[in-house]
Amino acid sequence: MNEITTTIDWLSITSTNMHPCPDFLEYDTTWASLGRGMMGYDNAVTNEYLVKRLTSSTRKDMGTHLIYSGKSLNEVGERMNKFDLLKYHYLQGDTIKRVDIAVDMIGAKIPLNELIFAFRNGHAQTRARKAVVTQDLCDSGYTLYIGSKVKRKKLDRIYDKGIEQGVDFDWMRVELQLMGASALDATKKLIECSHDNRADMIRGMVKSFCHFPTIPLWVQMFDIIPVNVKSHDYKKGDTQQWLMTKVLPTLVRECYVDMSFWAQFMMKFSEDINTMEMGEQSDV
Repeated sequence: MNEITTTIDWLSITSTNMHPCPDFLEYDTTWASLGRGMMGYDNAVTNEYLVKRLTSSTRKDMGTHLIYSGKSLNEVGERMNKFDLLKYHYLQGDTIKRVDIAVDMIGAKIPLNELIFAFRNGHAQTRARKAVVTQDLCDSGYTLYIGSKVKRKKLDRIYDKGIEQGVDFDWMRVELQLMGASALDATKKLIECSHDNRADMIRGMVKSFCHFPTIPLWVQMFDIIPVNVKSHDYKKGDTQQWLMTKVLPTLVRECYVDMSFWAQFMMKFSEDINTMEMGEQSDV
């Protein structure tokens, strides 16, 4: 019999509180520098729980950004349940920037080519219009990405977890990355539902984003009523206005003087767009 499990596999928050971490992370751990900043912050530290804490020495309004990866959440889980950690940050008024929820099938897996065929032929029930397949050259595993974290702030990752973990049994993971308003809505749903209903809530939210009704194993994984997660409203804001009025004229002037710079710029632009579409972090 196949086993179906669920989990939270990533959590990122931004806090303006003086002590943003739970007490055991704030006082019972040692923080060490990562050697460089990231995501616009110039200070980055980590601890034995693998939590990353980012701060800015010049922009206090940016607050403190905390990153709990899947490995970090497992480490923290020895002291604090993942859902209690999510609830802690929500109740103290922190901004939930990203939440990844995952559904695992242990004991069986769906070949990615079946999912790709179904998506290409319109058999996937989803509003997403883009799908990309990548290969990890280190473990030879393939990942199917469905959706975009740029506009709708939702991205599915479907991959062979067994290959990633180096185990000798079938293990398939379907992971939904949620950002912005989607992350906040999912957080509210998870902390408001009962402990016994959390697994069904996660399966329902993942199913609502993308469903393959023609694939029996997929139907087995998601034999649940879908739970809609609010989509992020993509709107033009002050940043775009600043780019058009301040940055663009400078960019045009530099490209006019040196057209080779234009070629370099477009190559970098294309690379980073592809990176963001696949849910990874750009270095810009």
